[in-house]
Amino acid sequence: MRPTVIDLFCGIGGFSYGFEKAGFDIILGIDNWDIAIETFGNNHKNVKTVSDNLADIDNSFFKAYKNKVDVIIAGPPCQGFSMSGRRDINDKRNTLFEEVIRVVSVIKPKVVVMENVPGLLSMKTPGGYPVKELIIKRFNKIEYNTRYQILNSADFGVPQLRKRVIFISTRKEEIGFPSITHFKTPYTTSGGQKIKKYVTVSNALANIPNVNRQRYLTPKSAFQKLMSNGTKSIYNHEAMNHSGHIIKRMSFVPPGGNWSDVPAKYYNVGGNHSNNYRRLHPERPAITLKHATKSMIIHPEYNRCLTVREVARLQSFPDDFIFYGTKFQQHQQLANAVPPLLGFTIAAHIKANLRKKNTLRKRPLKKTSNEKFTFIDLFCGIGGFRWALEKNDCRCVFSCDIDQRARESYFLNFNEWPEGDIKKIPSDKIPAHDIFCAGFPCQPFSIGGERKGFADARGTLFFDVARVLKDKQPKAFILENVKGLINHDKGNTINIIRTILTETGYIHFEKILNAKDFGLPQNRLRWFCVGFRKDLKITDFEFPKPIPLKRTVSQLLNKNAKGYGISEIALKHVKKFYKKFAQRSDNHEFTLANEIRPSRCVMRNDGISPCLTAKMGTGGNNVPFIVELERKLTVTECLKLMGFPASFKIKENVHQSYKQIGNSVPVPIVQKIAKEVIKNINASQV
Repeated sequence: MRPTVIDLFCGIGGFSYGFEKAGFDIILGIDNWDIAIETFGNNHKNVKTVSDNLADIDNSFFKAYKNKVDVIIAGPPCQGFSMSGRRDINDKRNTLFEEVIRVVSVIKPKVVVMENVPGLLSMKTPGGYPVKELIIKRFNKIEYNTRYQILNSADFGVPQLRKRVIFISTRKEEIGFPSITHFKTPYTTSGGQKIKKYVTVSNALANIPNVNRQRYLTPKSAFQKLMSNGTKSIYNHEAMNHSGHIIKRMSFVPPGGNWSDVPAKYYNVGGNHSNNYRRLHPERPAITLKHATKSMIIHPEYNRCLTVREVARLQSFPDDFIFYGTKFQQHQQLANAVPPLLGFTIAAHIKANLRKKNTLRKRPLKKTSNEKFTFIDLFCGIGGFRWALEKNDCRCVFSCDIDQRARESYFLNFNEWPEGDIKKIPSDKIPAHDIFCAGFPCQPFSIGGERKGFADARGTLFFDVARVLKDKQPKAFILENVKGLINHDKGNTINIIRTILTETGYIHFEKILNAKDFGLPQNRLRWFCVGFRKDLKITDFEFPKPIPLKRTVSQLLNKNAKGYGISEIALKHVKKFYKKFAQRSDNHEFTLANEIRPSRCVMRNDGISPCLTAKMGTGGNNVPFIVELERKLTVTECLKLMGFPASFKIKENVHQSYKQIGNSVPVPIVQKIAKEVIKNINASQV
């Protein structure tokens, strides 16, 4: 039996079409624009439609659907939130999400998906409350867990850079978000998935002839074939009747150019928005397409605006999807629509999770016989602390991190979604636990940053560490940070931390440990601090002792890895410095280069990697470069250098993956520290 969907603010049904193709049955579409409903109805012939304001439809209408619907999808009007609009906090359309929540409270679907413009995330109510937080709060009130993420349609095969914020609310377990399938450059993920190159404008439009032709050319690319559905005749493909001076104006604009390329004497009109008179670049995805004729979006080859059919193709609507109303109305319908391919990707992700719903339940709170202690994982990142503590038979009862991408990776490995910003989580919402773990943000103290310390908002997060410790009083804690914390602000910062830890009721011990002394070929010095509640009367703690390094970087490398090169300019700098380095070195390990600059380049070939940092996620040349192989370390290799197992999964976005790894903890060190902590607690309770 196919799962069922209701589409609120359905428009022409781009969202619905994607869900249909993923195997859902759309049973109802509601919108107050009659022309859009006409288009919806003619393309979804077996779906009931209602042309009315959602706010005017009484709850009694929706009671017939109670507990009979799997998913509600909704795209409430976005004009009040859009960066291209007035962004009026008093715009009545800004509160229409409340109508979605009202309907959800009656029908009680398993999943709710809401789509809107990213501008919503920065909007506030007239009373100053963030709209995104209000949405989460309202859903929580009717017992739905809600998460949001900005998705770019181009990342899922749509030939358009169209970012939208997606809210997914579930009655029980959170299900996360789909992984990308496309990127600016193709690559293979650490799990073996092939990420394709973005679909470009030319790739999308090449088999749509100019407006004087009535039939499609033979589809050649995979995207053209996907859109074709065997359709031969072209519908909705009439051009605007441009005047001669407008055509002349367009003729000056090169691919990717805009109004600024037009000589002043020919551009005597208002409107200096960057996308006015924008000619699409054929070898890139399209810009975000709003109303193509109001903005005068120019065809990549012809001196005319895009037709409705061309915009539909760039929105990933299939060729047999027909639009109704005037050309102006058709363009507006497309400007409002969700790209069907984006809808399909979200739908397929939800369907897969609905099938395995029994495996999505959060881990039971009941202890199993082999569990020893419970712990919480603050600033959890991708889960280095958790992996290490679970290896010691401990059980995680709470985790949180503000980084959405890191939380996704955490979910992939532990089947749990961490909570968000610790500053917004009261202590009474955190379960009681035995061991407190936190690798609080290190950038404010790192020599690789500006070292603002407590003046940096991230630096003040230590005070939330102290707050939770004081309020929850666990038996022990394990903290981690950069070595630079010790001498930051001439030692004042660490002295404040030490004083606060003592005042919260703990005896604590500190030590700088290096990953290379614990089986990892990486020069990673980190400050570790272990503390015990004073009533346990633990007055001494011995940190784990170093062990001989048995593996070098070369033994961790994938010699066949491709696609991790650096720029030609950077490679030139590396080769220049490598000549001098090779002359004075007689080691036989691969040479790793980092801090690649015109004036210097740090190199080593002792089999040990330089420290992996979060800066790897900023792109450029911040990932260690293997000179002999002429490539950077891969994401998988970096995971190995942090001690994560081969089975570890990470959200597949290369830059974000590097950043997440650089922010993590060396797993073997934490594992050994945790073992000693547990041993001391057990001894204190004898």
